[in-house]
Amino acid sequence: MTSVLAALAITFSTLSLVSIGGVNALLPEIRQQVVEVHGWMSDAAFANAFAIANASPGPNVILVSLIGWQVAGLAGLVVATLAIMIPSCTLAYFASRAI
Repeated sequence: MTSVLAALAITFSTLSLVSIGGVNALLPEIRQQVVEVHGWMSDAAFANAFAIANASPGPNVILVSLIGWQVAGLAGLVVATLAIMIPSCTLAYFASRAI
């Protein structure tokens, strides 16, 4: 379980740093990582998670949370959500301080 959580953290924190435009801009790469590279979900499950995330109110980052939940339950949800948010937020914070 720890290796799955670590893989979630590494995958989504890396994607977070290139997420100019938000999660929707990363959708093809997220699908590639989740379905083809790691095999955490099928194409149908990914499409269902995407549909649920877009139908629900709130930010598009819900997709990443749903992927984390599907892969590793509540711990996966927390790890995936924090991994997609913390690196880009930290980068934006320090960039704003440098100006």
